[in-house]
Amino acid sequence: FDLEQPQEWVSLGIFLVVALVAGQGYALQRRQTMAAAEHDRHTELLYEVSSDMTVAADLGGKFDAMLEKLARGLGLDGIRLYVHRDGQAELSGRFEHDGEGSSAAVRLPCRIGDQVLAEMEVSPRLDGQQLRSDDLRVLQGFANQLANALERRRLEKEEQLNQVLAEADRTKTCLLYTSD
Repeated sequence: FDLEQPQEWVSLGIFLVVALVAGQGYALQRRQTMAAAEHDRHTELLYEVSSDMTVAADLGGKFDAMLEKLARGLGLDGIRLYVHRDGQAELSGRFEHDGEGSSAAVRLPCRIGDQVLAEMEVSPRLDGQQLRSDDLRVLQGFANQLANALERRRLEKEEQLNQVLAEADRTKTCLLYTSD
């Protein structure tokens, strides 16, 4: 390499520009790959907790396990679930990473239309960072799935009650006709 030769300077400059462009391209590709991997992880997490909701015979008994899976998957300090029953919000499930409650970073409604069936109280991330938009999207997806599961369970119970009442009505009718 001879500093007195102008073509050497030009060659060095071109090399540096190509190296810079290639480095920027690699960094962009790496960021995109990491974002895609994070998106895949969130999709898998949402699928797992949604599957738990659809197959659970006793949905209430699964809340703690689902919330733990969600909190660990998103790196949250904790999460609490308050289900609305008879106009009151009852603590129905929770997971706290350190065993102690921490202040809530955000509250997310679990709703169908205008009706709020439950609320999630989400604690900050363990790494101290703000909740990212992807985290909020996963949490809202879970909230929507949970609202659907709660409504489905309510409709199932209502149908069971209607069947019992119909059977009682048939029995009553039979008794009235047999006594005549």
